Amino acid sequence: MLVKAAAHIERLSGRYAHAHLFVTDAMRTALTAAWDLRGVTRVLHDRPPKSFCRTSAADAHALFERIGPDLWGTQPFTNSEGWRQDRPALVVTSTSYTADEDLGMLLDAADLYDRHAAPALPRLAIVVTGKGPLKSAYEQEMRRRSSAWRRVSITTAWLAAEDYPVLLGAADVGVSLHSSSSGLDLPMKVVDMLGCGTPVCALQFACLHELVVAGVNGQVFTNASELCDALQRVLGGKSTRATFVGGDAQNWDDNWTRVVAPLL
Repeated sequence: MLVKAAAHIERLSGRYAHAHLFVTDAMRTALTAAWDLRGVTRVLHDRPPKSFCRTSAADAHALFERIGPDLWGTQPFTNSEGWRQDRPALVVTSTSYTADEDLGMLLDAADLYDRHAAPALPRLAIVVTGKGPLKSAYEQEMRRRSSAWRRVSITTAWLAAEDYPVLLGAADVGVSLHSSSSGLDLPMKVVDMLGCGTPVCALQFACLHELVVAGVNGQVFTNASELCDALQRVLGGKSTRATFVGGDAQNWDDNWTRVVAPLL
């Protein structure tokens, strides 16, 4: 009842608002029609804060020296001189470990990569960040599968807020398994990846094209086989630079100034 009452109030009051902000163009189209919205409408796509950027070798080394032993038992990515030439490719995804995200798809893709990736492509070191109700079950499945892998490793982590953008900015690939239940919102994790200039492989859904355009600023997939292929394209150097599409600003402050400030 409370949810219905809140929706009714929002619909009624929203109809007479002076201006409306939406996180996607798809949401603007759907709500404008469904709620008969009047007034100015603007799309304010989410953007990361300025702290999300590419990570220098020195900053990556400091982070990996601190968290590496717990995650990998060693430190395979950097040394005091910079990036190691023999390092694996660092693949990062974040999750809340719920049924909304199918981590099994990532594990299936890792199976395929381990068996079929071209010999010239690097080994993978996958880090899954976050916590949630299904974490223990997924960790058991990760241990079971990874025991047979020769070219792929996988570990989980719960990072301090200040460490996450450093890890993401040091990654070779970011993977998003987010599937929007409404089809009207976009995954913040992909926003963060693009802010860091990290190549993105994202699960396809209705309005993802507002953020990721296949072959332009990332790769998209619908199943494990396509995710494995996307990883190989990125790591084989066949992917374009990760950035935001269109004319949107790169960070939150600039985007707010461009879209919202003229309305105030």
